Amino acid sequence: MLGMNETIEFFADKVFFISLFFTGVLCPTIFTGWNYLVTQEWGL
Repeated sequence: MLGMNETIEFFADKVFFISLFFTGVLCPTIFTGWNYLVTQEWGL
């Protein structure tokens, strides 16, 4: 059985990693995908 602090730290690490992953991977992907769509559609 984990102590309360260890559990909180474990979840904090997970949340930090996931948010890092989202900003590092998904945001650029969405951004470039959006740019590509805009360029294709409106030739900007």
